[in-house]
Amino acid sequence: MTVDKLAVLLDARKKELSALYEHIPGILFYIAVEPDGEFRFLSISDAFLAATGLTREQVVGALVRDIIPSPSREMVLNHYREAILTGQTERWDEMSVYPAGQRYGEVAVTPLYDANGVATHLIGIVHDITERKRLEESHREDE
Repeated sequence: MTVDKLAVLLDARKKELSALYEHIPGILFYIAVEPDGEFRFLSISDAFLAATGLTREQVVGALVRDIIPSPSREMVLNHYREAILTGQTERWDEMSVYPAGQRYGEVAVTPLYDANGVATHLIGIVHDITERKRLEESHREDE
């Protein structure tokens, strides 16, 4: 394959990934599973930034433990570890407080493995259910 063809293929792949990150309804993220057991954000969708109020520079390359606020942090890390342990998609509901405010989400994280069976990455999606939770709370208050 020539260098020009490779450049065209890489550009096409970049556009495909960009389209996924921009158009899939939900907050998307891609995380590296590091050999020391840490988790590091590699990429995030614009919806992640809008929901959290953080910047791409603050998140991409950062350890998950430095981005996810307490008290959610340990719960999230435990779900990541469970997904890796079981090899299954792990699902949970979460509430976190970010600079953009309090957010509720339905989270799903799936582990990816290399040819040797070592977990290398996690891919995740969060469906923001903040508005639904606020409506439920206001209905409870009205009762």
